[in-house]
Amino acid sequence: MKKLFGLFLILFSCQQQPQQSAQKDWLLKVGDSVVSSKEFSYAFNKNNFESDSTDHESELREYLELYTNFKLKVEEARALGMDTGKAYLKELEGYRKQLAEPYLTETAVTNQLLEEAYSRMKEEIRASHILIILKTDMSPEDTLNSYNLIQDLRNRAVSGEDFGKLASENSQDPSARSNNGDLGYFTAFQMVYPFESAAYGTAMGSISSIIRTQFGYHILKVMDRRESRGQVKVSHIMIRATDNLSEEDSITAKNKIDEIYRLLQNGSDWRELCREFSQDINTRNTGGQLPWLNSGNVPPSFENTAFGLKNTGDISPPVKTSFGWHIIKLDDKKGIPSFESMEEELKTRVQRDSRSELSSLAFYEKIKSENNFVEDREGVEFAFSLLDSSLFGAEWKKPVEYDEKVLFSLNKTNFKISDFFSFIEENQRNFREKNIKVVSQIYYDDFLKKSITNFEEDHLSDKYFDYRMLYQEYAEGIMLFQLMDQKIWSGALQDSSGLQQYYNQHQQDYMAEEKYEGVIYNASSDSIREQLEQMIVKGDSLLTSKKELKSYFNEKSALNLQTAEGLFNQSDPVIQELTEKVPGKYTFELNNRFYLLIVDKVIPPAPKPLDEIRGQVISDYQEFLEKNWIDDLRNKYSVEINNKALEKLINALETK
Repeated sequence: MKKLFGLFLILFSCQQQPQQSAQKDWLLKVGDSVVSSKEFSYAFNKNNFESDSTDHESELREYLELYTNFKLKVEEARALGMDTGKAYLKELEGYRKQLAEPYLTETAVTNQLLEEAYSRMKEEIRASHILIILKTDMSPEDTLNSYNLIQDLRNRAVSGEDFGKLASENSQDPSARSNNGDLGYFTAFQMVYPFESAAYGTAMGSISSIIRTQFGYHILKVMDRRESRGQVKVSHIMIRATDNLSEEDSITAKNKIDEIYRLLQNGSDWRELCREFSQDINTRNTGGQLPWLNSGNVPPSFENTAFGLKNTGDISPPVKTSFGWHIIKLDDKKGIPSFESMEEELKTRVQRDSRSELSSLAFYEKIKSENNFVEDREGVEFAFSLLDSSLFGAEWKKPVEYDEKVLFSLNKTNFKISDFFSFIEENQRNFREKNIKVVSQIYYDDFLKKSITNFEEDHLSDKYFDYRMLYQEYAEGIMLFQLMDQKIWSGALQDSSGLQQYYNQHQQDYMAEEKYEGVIYNASSDSIREQLEQMIVKGDSLLTSKKELKSYFNEKSALNLQTAEGLFNQSDPVIQELTEKVPGKYTFELNNRFYLLIVDKVIPPAPKPLDEIRGQVISDYQEFLEKNWIDDLRNKYSVEINNKALEKLINALETK
């Protein structure tokens, strides 16, 4: 329940709310700050949404204690003036912009885009395309020539010419020469929105109309449509074999993966072989399990093999990717998740995608309608008359004198020529376009959109309670982060003598477990282990080179012998097989492998050196400093709790 980091971003009283409201229904007073029951309840519910506790009173009182500590820090930060610094205000403004983004959209259009994207994700399309690139500085004549070229190519494709050959010979996509324009299978969000929409709107085997994207003009041919593969969860055993390996090492890797596959076919345990031999260090100890995979997330050879497995537990023959050799085991399959479970992810992807422009346009119209937008077109034309060709080269300067006129208004807030001219001066850029009317309109449209957005941002706190709370959350969180850094985090890092003293007093908390220094030989048969023992007795020279030793024993099978040398923890499964925890030679069988363990030295438990665990000690020292600091703040600032209001909150929780 204790989400300490969450307390940096905790939600509490908004400054815009009347102070007398908090005074009437107050729950907590810390110094000069008053917190209402409503504010605390909002914070409590937000930070405990996953709690399944039935002891509501204890949970609420515990949270109130943490919340009070948070408010003490906030009071101290304000007393130090940390909410007035330039750096603080600049950072807060950046967060304000981010927080406002979800509110600056038209919900109905966004919902339509979400539903459309989800519907498209149920189907995968394979298409080929031809691209004619459009550069941003192209002249109208060059743009027209490019359009005529793509039009001609489309006519030839529609007339029956081979689309792949047309793409190979004419497409300006560099990959077209090798793949004939074939893009493979894709689904929603994997192509730019206009291209995606054209693909989903074109029948299989047909040629699309001409599409314009930020890359240029396209035509596409839909080669196939199939139901989405959904998601697959697999495990794998991997032997590294990248393209830069020597021929000898490549052969060794292939022999090893083939040997592992043979053992699996003969019934050997997957998890044990994975732990012993897989070279994917991130998954070897968890049975090689990977996250859920979608089409396009992994190399095609791996993807096709994974999705091709039919039944849970099925194991593939070795398959090669750019990472190496893999044996893949199917753990589970599922279709596309429900819309409800994907809704938040879809919202994020739509906001980052070019399709969000449709939502933006609808948003501007909505704000205009809500706020009685009135445009004075005469004023706009007058403003345009004061602009000249210096705009093309970003050298325009506003006139010294001109008649001030209103261009438009939102809810009786006027936006004037002077506002428009200031916007132009601050946002000038070079234009290839040389039509002053066109360029003037571009600047005006940008100014209009910016003005509408700023107007709505300035009124978000009045319209949306959640936004008001989130903004206050970040305002306090940024301030408190700076204070904690100065007082605790950086303070602990710089206080080397204090850190050393704390470590000396708490060494018993940092004991290293017993360790064993030596060599582990892991053999596939008892005879190999016996041969090793004889070699050790004789002092055979092969023992000095682990690589030569393994080459000798692994000539016929890549898995005959594995070796490991160094320090081993007491928790290591091999070490746990020791009959005595003293130096010596030990032999035993484990999971159908035969072990020879040479223990040269036993290192008893001892405090870990400070340099080895400095990060952990610093963290503990910071916690120690914070606790003492909280005690000081409680002595510095008064804390008062309204027990009647607290009981009311407890009763409300109990009756839910």
